[in-house]
Amino acid sequence: QLVNPTSERLPAFLASSPGLESGLMIVQTAAAALASENKTMGFPASADTIPTNANQEDHVSMAPNAARKADFILANLRKILATELVSATRACVIESTRSGKSFSPKLQIFLQWLGKKRPELFQSGDRVFSEDLQFLDGLIRAEDCPI
Repeated sequence: QLVNPTSERLPAFLASSPGLESGLMIVQTAAAALASENKTMGFPASADTIPTNANQEDHVSMAPNAARKADFILANLRKILATELVSATRACVIESTRSGKSFSPKLQIFLQWLGKKRPELFQSGDRVFSEDLQFLDGLIRAEDCPI
């Protein structure tokens, strides 16, 4: 919803200059593709069984597939969450610049901490976001957050 061009509160796709820049349009498209991939990977491994050992051991052969799929889905989820963090950070920057209002103390602490770790997240304009997304993926994995 933060990148929705019909929003009256924020610019389309959180672009600094909507119409001239694409903002987070491509980032949103990539996150949607990952979410769609997760839906297809969510098909239960147990629904496609091949019985072995006189019909006694079908779950044994399916468990590794289920674990690999779960790991893959979690990796995609971290990327989706990283996308949400990029969007939320840009929305906060736009909103604070427009209104001059401050955020809750915990959000301010988080944004200051994030700005020290990755100042590029607070830049406006079109750019490549892959390094930001990789950084945030690692941040989510590390669980290194001040709040």
